[in-house]
Amino acid sequence: MTSAPRSFLFTPGSRPDRFVQAAATSADALILDLEDAVADSDKAAARSHVLSFMNGRPDIGQQIVVRINPISKVFGMEDLVALAKLTN
Repeated sequence: MTSAPRSFLFTPGSRPDRFVQAAATSADALILDLEDAVADSDKAAARSHVLSFMNGRPDIGQQIVVRINPISKVFGMEDLVALAKLTN
């Protein structure tokens, strides 16, 4: 059985330069944030960055969580559809 993460590191989806740095920390879980940490004008690019990382990410030990926008909004539905299409 996997234990629940004790520490979480939030990283804005609009900052792909920080994804690998976040993975190098001792945080138990990485949260790639598409919601509050990303300006509306950057949401599509952030989603693309997160999907690219998720599809080709290096072998890392942490749990990865993607925080999406509310599904009652267009951004949230776009996030959900894009994540459903992940290849791995």
